[in-house]
Amino acid sequence: FVRTDEGLLTYLTLGLDPSSPLAEAHARASEIEERIRRARPDIADVIVHTEP
Repeated sequence: FVRTDEGLLTYLTLGLDPSSPLAEAHARASEIEERIRRARPDIADVIVHTEP
């Protein structure tokens, strides 16, 4: 977490199977972002970086 004037920011890296299609990687990242936002509404922004 990083605290800014706008609130908490969270950055994370999601390791995926290198053969995963780009659409699947995007869907998983979006799902994780949504789950974090629901669990922690005090977080201003969630950034998920995907890696093979």
